[in-house]
Amino acid sequence: MSVHIKYAGYSITLSVAWQGHSLVLSTMVQITTILIQSVQVIIKLMFIKVCSSFYTFPKYIKLKQMKNTISY
Repeated sequence: MSVHIKYAGYSITLSVAWQGHSLVLSTMVQITTILIQSVQVIIKLMFIKVCSSFYTFPKYIKLKQMKNTISY
């Protein structure tokens, strides 16, 4: 897309400006998608960590109980 403006003998093309604008928009979109993806990854990692801690915690209690029964 190019817009030609003729004003007092000067012909100004705004095609470069439009391309720059679309480039900025596309880079902004890319940055936001990257941010969203990284946030999703962080949430997944946190979820895995929480799940693993919930999974290992009862095991730890069972081990303690087993040690107590062995010691008596």
